[in-house]
This record gives sequence, structure tokens and C-alpha cells, in this order.
Amino acid sequence: FLHADNFSGTTPASGHVLDTDTRYPKVARVAIRVIRKIIDMLLHKHKKVLFVAADANHDPIGGGVWLKEIVRNLYEKEPRFEIIDSENSYYAYKHGESMIGFHHGHLTKLENLDRVFASRYHEMWGTCKYRFAHAGHFHHQREIDNHGMHIMQHPTLAAMDAYAARHGYSATRKTHVLTYSRKYGEIGRTTVDPRMFK
Repeated sequence: FLHADNFSGTTPASGHVLDTDTRYPKVARVAIRVIRKIIDMLLHKHKKVLFVAADANHDPIGGGVWLKEIVRNLYEKEPRFEIIDSENSYYAYKHGESMIGFHHGHLTKLENLDRVFASRYHEMWGTCKYRFAHAGHFHHQREIDNHGMHIMQHPTLAAMDAYAARHGYSATRKTHVLTYSRKYGEIGRTTVDPRMFK
């Protein structure tokens, strides 16, 4: 969720320098305001809202810990709000006959996600007719069907920063809104490009 998770504006593991606002408290304030606005908008429109904050390589503390705990506390009395939680970086939810899994993609290759979800959530895996996993990390869209699970690596909404530009990386900016039926798995997909909102 956050591009950088510290006052130095670097990735925690490798120390890559990132384009960031150097005022981390301001970043935290904006992050909380944005995620709260999104959740409030979803609660206004939908009967139930599920929230997952998948920890990632850029923000294991911010996005992976404090943001999730703030959201949990803000909505603890809202019966229509639920957090999909896990302490092991792999998150899953049973939606009717579908298992829907999430992992940022920084710890396990896309081709191996089916094995991890089958192992960690074997009961859910066995009772579901359809299985899906969602990842990001590499900023490019890719989809595979592996051993009974459809795995999607999502593109990014983020603009290119200096690190990506210097290293010759490029990615098409877009996201997808997927619709899952409780009975039939994925039944719809809408693609959104940030340029649509300029």
C-alpha cells in the first residue's frame, strides 16, 4: 500500500532508494484517510465489505501491520465489515464454492502459489469447486492455471518512479475489478485505467 515504509525512503530488505515524501507522518496520515474513505464508500454501496492488507516487500510494517490494526479498530463495531487476516503472508477467503487467495508475490513464485494455498488451506481447498489466487509485486499482468487454481498477477496503478526508470522497467498502469458468483466462480471483469479519471 505504501511505496516506502520508513524515514529513509528505501526498501527494508535491499535498501533501494525510492521516490517518496520525506515526511513519513504525513504519508501515514494520508494513507489512513484514503483507506478509510475507500472503506466508507464500499460500506455505503455493499451489504458486506471484506478487507485484506497483504504484507509486502515495500511496506511490511506500514501496510502489513499498523494500517491493518488501525482499520481493525476503526471498524470493530461495524457488523458488515470483516478483515481477512493471517500472520503468514498468505490470505484466503471462502466465497460460496470459490476459494479466493491473496499473496503479494514477493515470497513465492506465481507457479508455486497453488501448492502453498493447497497446503495452508487444505480444508478450504478440498471443499471448493473453484480456486483463485491474486498477486502483484512484478507490476505486469500474467495469468496461469495451475493444478486446479487460476492464478492472476495483477498490473499496477502506480506511476513509474526514478528507480524503475533508471533500471529500464515499464508497466502498463491499470487494474481489474473482478466479480465472483458464490456458485459459478469468476463471472465478470472490468478493466480500469487511471487515465480514465483525468
